[in-house]
Amino acid sequence: MSSLLASQNGFEVCGEAIDGRDGVEKAKQLKPDVVVMDVSMPNLNGLEATRLIRDTLPRTEVLILSQHEAPEMIKQAFRAGARGYVLKSSIADQLERAVEVVSRGDTFVADAPNSGSHHVDPQEVLQRSAALERELGASEERFRATFELAPVGVAHLNGNGRWLRVNQKFCEILGRPAAELLKMKYQDITHPDDRAPELLEAQKISEGKSDHYSIEKRYARPDGSWVWVMRSVSAVRYGAGEVQYVISVIQDITERKHAEQKLWASQQRLALAQIAGKSGTFERNLKTGVDSWSPEIEELYGMKPGEFGGTQADFLSCVLPEDRAEAQRIADEGLRTGEFDGEFRIQRRDAAVRRMSSRGKVYFDEHGRPEKLIGINMDVTESKQAEQARASLAAIVESSDDAIISKDLNGIINSWNGAAERTFGYSAAETIGRPVTIIIPPELREEEAQILARLMKGERIEHFETTRVTKSGERLNVSLTISPIKDSQGRVIGASKIARDITEHKRTEKQFRENQELLRAAFAQTYSFLCLLSVDGTVLEANRAALEGTGFPRREVIGLKVWDVWWSKLPEEQEILKARVATAAKGRAVREECSYSLRDGSVRFVDRTLNPVHNEQGEVIMIVASGLDVTEQRQLRTLLEERVTDRTKELELKNLELLKQTAVVRELSGRLLQIQDEERRRIARELHDSVGQMLAAASMNFSHVAREKGALSGAAAKAVEENRALLEQISAEIRTISHLLHPPLLDEVGLQSALQWYIEGFSERSKISVNLELPEDFGRLPRDLEITLFRVVQECLTNIHRHSESRIAAIRVSRSANQVRLEVKDHGKGIPLDMQLNITSGKITGVGMRGMRERLRQLGGHLQVQSDAGGTLIVALLPVSEAAAKEAVTSAAD
Repeated sequence: MSSLLASQNGFEVCGEAIDGRDGVEKAKQLKPDVVVMDVSMPNLNGLEATRLIRDTLPRTEVLILSQHEAPEMIKQAFRAGARGYVLKSSIADQLERAVEVVSRGDTFVADAPNSGSHHVDPQEVLQRSAALERELGASEERFRATFELAPVGVAHLNGNGRWLRVNQKFCEILGRPAAELLKMKYQDITHPDDRAPELLEAQKISEGKSDHYSIEKRYARPDGSWVWVMRSVSAVRYGAGEVQYVISVIQDITERKHAEQKLWASQQRLALAQIAGKSGTFERNLKTGVDSWSPEIEELYGMKPGEFGGTQADFLSCVLPEDRAEAQRIADEGLRTGEFDGEFRIQRRDAAVRRMSSRGKVYFDEHGRPEKLIGINMDVTESKQAEQARASLAAIVESSDDAIISKDLNGIINSWNGAAERTFGYSAAETIGRPVTIIIPPELREEEAQILARLMKGERIEHFETTRVTKSGERLNVSLTISPIKDSQGRVIGASKIARDITEHKRTEKQFRENQELLRAAFAQTYSFLCLLSVDGTVLEANRAALEGTGFPRREVIGLKVWDVWWSKLPEEQEILKARVATAAKGRAVREECSYSLRDGSVRFVDRTLNPVHNEQGEVIMIVASGLDVTEQRQLRTLLEERVTDRTKELELKNLELLKQTAVVRELSGRLLQIQDEERRRIARELHDSVGQMLAAASMNFSHVAREKGALSGAAAKAVEENRALLEQISAEIRTISHLLHPPLLDEVGLQSALQWYIEGFSERSKISVNLELPEDFGRLPRDLEITLFRVVQECLTNIHRHSESRIAAIRVSRSANQVRLEVKDHGKGIPLDMQLNITSGKITGVGMRGMRERLRQLGGHLQVQSDAGGTLIVALLPVSEAAAKEAVTSAAD
């Protein structure tokens, strides 16, 4: 190429480089007009070298030479900054013209020789890229205009709250210039009372729990005033989830806030007026239909003065719907009788429901026709509630299961409820007006005088247990609660007595005491260790086995903490027991084996259980500790465990040897696959760098000969053309072999372009239609993952071509934060059942399937195979970390 270019007038070759890095350095030194370079180069590929040269030397143009016809490679070259792109197969015919066009700053893309119609027009690719850039520029201008001209305050902030950009409206609301705001954080001028609530919302965005929030808050203006704003915040994140920047939109709501404060004060004043108002007057003109209300009645209805509409319809709208018929009936009654009196419920403007008493008269004209209606409304809500309360109290007294009796200070019965009738056998008619002593045994009547004396002092007597007599003479155990009854001046005028029959309760108490005695006897005679503990671990009681069986006298146990008795010489066990007691005190039973010590210091083992005891409210009131000595059983179990352990160790050693052998085999297998890939890559590189370059040189020489073929004989000229065609065919074959051994697109552009190139070639060769589904923003993966995925696709498509008889196939590649998933599916005849069983059991037949599984296993992935008569689905799963993905992008750039 140097000789070819140097031979042309107007061209001067000022330098050559051996690889991409050397090319960048030479370009910086020589500052040439045009740099001509390959894509596939060691150390630094041509695309990255182009970016570095264009960033450093914007006036230097770059012409890319490549053997790749793929539109994706052309697009990547121009994205990197190249001005021209020439295929190596077209160097002889188009290199000189390309350098001339590029040197003028114009774009040049050479047509591929023998290119089919299925290739994308490179010029079209460039035109679309330019159109996209223009649209992006226009979009940026629209965004800038929208940002600056928005009728609300808009700002961008970083993750720490510092303003990055603010529009004019934002500055106007805060009363500060943009230059001042860009030096501040929003927290610097936030009202102290608003900082904590917003900090909680901002923390959710920082932790990824939320992407937006809205809040009403205050900002400080330079003049010392506070401006109220509605602030809406949204986070813009990178693909990895980190916050890129925050969008803040504010609206000035200061006037609304002041209005809300004034409204609240007005409502407070209205509430005081409603409390003070008790009644109000009204007048209805029956001829005009106009109602007039006094300010007092408007207050009763929760209205402001003059707010009432002045019609019957306005009045009825205040009445509850279910009471409107009654309100109308009251008015009709007045028209019929000349007077009205009734009650109905209204709903005030504050939504409170009140009961109104309406009374008044109807006035007639000289012809006896009703002329007007004048009346008064009175709020009787409280009196009605008091009346209902008295009725409720009477109902409660009457329905109570306790006998409730009232008497005066002379002991004469005034009231006697139904429960009193059932308890004592007397009816109310038999007792009211008679002395209460009719139900007091003769020997306890002095008790009544003492009770009256205490009541005169205003004392209340609660839960006084005594005996009373029924009408039939039966004696009952009762619990009395007696309260003084006072008049409005606070003077004691009588007493209220509640008597509860506790006869059955007394019998239950007696039975309980007897049961306790039986339980105490069983507690003392059981062979297990038993202790009753308080919730803090204090020993309340211990049985004979716990004392005599361990050598401790009772005085050295009761009242001490349980861990200070049988575990006093075992510090570690003491701490464990303290924790277990705390657990039992929370309501959870605990059982475990542990060591304990006798009084003589000897250590033994016990099966210990701590069971919580709950009261009726579910509270833990006591802990029952029990234990069974298992020292001998433990010794036998230890001996058996030792024998099992010895045998287990023997089996583990044999298993370890087998695992080591398996690991060696797998390591060799993985190394073999790695060597195979490296060898393929080396051979592909050799074919590209050596044979490919020589073929390119030969092609250039043939071009010179072809120009002189007019001087040759017909046979010689024909031979020259045939040799040239053969040379191009050899170049294409060498290029195909090189790409199949190791696609250069895989290293230089990535998995997406490499798969697209391979699938197109495979479809052309096999006549099998293959659909590739891979996201545009898939990005780069670590090199070993990309190679593995490419090889799996290669092997799957080869198997489909050889075995499935399917004419279509589908490939889908997707990734999540920590995994890459590859699916290859056909619609062929499926894998035979016996072979599927071998694959499922691990007895894989065939080198291809074994190779795919081993490649994935080396990277921590695995292979799934599903097949039936409708086709086969191969799923490859590979783990990938976020750090590895970032490293892959960095490695691709390097």
